[in-house]
Amino acid sequence: MNGKTAVNGLACSPAFRSFLPWHGTVFAVFFFASLLFGFPFILLRDGGTCRHIDIGLYILNNHVFPQTNFAWALDPNHPWLTYEIGNYIAFGLAYKLFALNGVVLLTAVPLTLALMWALQMGRVRGLGPLSVWFVFIPAFLATSLEWSARPLVFSYIGFLAFFYLTVMSTASLTKRTILAGVIGCLWINMHGSALLGVTVLLIRPLQVLIDCLFKKTTNFKQFFLELLPPLAAAVGISFNLLGPAYYPYLYSYLTHPRVVLQASEYRGAEWGPFDITITPGSWAFLFLLVLVALVFCLAKYWPPLAQGLYLIVLALAGFYAMRFVPYFALIALPILGPAWRKLLDQSKSSDFIPDKQEATPGVHWFLKSWKILLRAFLRVELFIEDKESKCVSYRFIALTFAFVAMLIGLFLFSPAARVNDFSDTAMPVASVTYLGEHASDKLGFVVDNWAPYLYFRLHHPIFIDDKVDFYPEAFVEEYKLVLAGKPGWQGILDKYNLAYLLIPKTGHLAEAVKVSPDWQLVFSDKVSSVYFRKRQAP
Repeated sequence: MNGKTAVNGLACSPAFRSFLPWHGTVFAVFFFASLLFGFPFILLRDGGTCRHIDIGLYILNNHVFPQTNFAWALDPNHPWLTYEIGNYIAFGLAYKLFALNGVVLLTAVPLTLALMWALQMGRVRGLGPLSVWFVFIPAFLATSLEWSARPLVFSYIGFLAFFYLTVMSTASLTKRTILAGVIGCLWINMHGSALLGVTVLLIRPLQVLIDCLFKKTTNFKQFFLELLPPLAAAVGISFNLLGPAYYPYLYSYLTHPRVVLQASEYRGAEWGPFDITITPGSWAFLFLLVLVALVFCLAKYWPPLAQGLYLIVLALAGFYAMRFVPYFALIALPILGPAWRKLLDQSKSSDFIPDKQEATPGVHWFLKSWKILLRAFLRVELFIEDKESKCVSYRFIALTFAFVAMLIGLFLFSPAARVNDFSDTAMPVASVTYLGEHASDKLGFVVDNWAPYLYFRLHHPIFIDDKVDFYPEAFVEEYKLVLAGKPGWQGILDKYNLAYLLIPKTGHLAEAVKVSPDWQLVFSDKVSSVYFRKRQAP
C-alpha cells in the first residue's frame, strides 16, 4: 500500500493517491461539472471579483502594474501598489479571453482540486470508503462559506500542499525545503494569505521540539533542521512586488478598523466572526467539530500534539473570523484519518466499546444496540475497502483528464453555457443597468462591495470600494457613518456632491433615506434600491 510504484504500472505512493484522480474523482468531476453548467452564479456573488478583473485588464492593457487607486473618483492618484500580481494577471487574462466563463473556470478548478485533495488525503491517512463521506459532507458544506470567484480559493491549494509536506511527506529535508520556497512564492503572488502556509509548516518542527522536551526521542539539531522549510517559505513569500515589506503591510491590514469590524455592523463580512445564521456553512462547521471530537473519544486516539493544537487553533480562529473555517474543514479529514483507522482496527476485537454494566436497562440497551450498529458499519467498510484498489491507474488518470478537458471546452465555447453577468440575487445587476442609462456620468454613494461591480459594468470612477485599507482613515469613517445612517449622513453626501445612492433594500441607511425629504426612490431590483436627489430625479 505504501510502495511507490506497483509492478503493473499503477502509482501507489501517498503523493499520487492524494493529488491525482483516485477515490475522489467521481465527486470532483460531478462537482466541477455542476459549478460550470449548473450553478456558475454561486461563484459570481462578490463585487471583489470585479476588482481583480479590472486590475488585471489594466495590467494587460497598459503593461504596467498600477501604483495608484485609478478607479477612485476623488483622488485617482492616491498611492496604491498591488503585490498579488499572479491573481490579477490570471483574472484579467481569463476575462479577456473567455469573459465571465473564464473567470468561473479559473476559480472552479482550484476549488474542485482542494476538495478532492482533502477527501483523498483523508483516505490515505485512514478514513474508509464510507466513513470519509460522513466527514467530507460537513467539511464540504463548511467550505461553502467562501465559495467565490476570488483569489482566496488559490490559497486552499497551497494550504493543503504545505500540510502534505509537513505531516504526510516522506521526502528528504532538501526536497521539502525547496518545495516550500517555491510554493510560498507562488502562493503570495496569487493571494495574500501565504503567511498562513508558514504556520502549517511549523507543525513538524513543533512536534520535533515537543519530542525533544518530553519524549527524548530526538535532538535539538533535528528541530533546527526542520525549521528550514518554514524559513524557505517565508523567503519565498518575499518574492512579490512589495518584497519583505509585505510583512508590515499584512500587519497594518489585519489591524485596520474595517477588518476588525464586528459582524453586527457588517453581517457576513469576510473577517466577521462566527455567525450561526449563515447556513448551511456555519451549522456544518459545528457538526464537524462535534464529529471530530466524537471520533477521537471513541477511538481513544489523539493526534500528535502539534497537529492537535493546530486543529484546535484553526477551530477557534473559525469562531473569531469565519474566513478560517474552510481551512479547518480541509485538514480535518487527514488529521481524523488515523483515529478512524484505529477505530476500524478495534472493531475486530471482542472488547470493542465495552458495555456499561452499571447503566440502567434502557441506557444499557441503547448502548448495546449502538455498539452493534457501529461494529456492523465498520465491518462493512472493511469489506468494501478490501475490494478497493490501493493504487492509481495511469489509464484512469488519462481518461479523467480527457473528460475534464471536454467539459472545459464545452463550457468555454458552447453558446448555451455562456455566463452573461453576475448573480442578480447578490449583485445589483438591474440597478446598475438603470444607472448606466440615467446616471452614467454622475458620482454616487455605493456600498463598498458593490462599487467594483459598478466600475466593471460602467467603467466610471467610484466613490469607494471594498479595499478600504487603501483609503484615508477619515474618509473611511465618513463612509461608515453614512452606511450606518447616523446623524450627519446627509451632510457627507452633500460634501461630496453625490448624485445618487445605490444601497441594499434593508439596513440603517435605507431606513434613513426612506424618510428623507431630499431623496426619491427611482428604481429597485432583487437586492438593491436606487435613490436620486429629488431635484435630479427623472
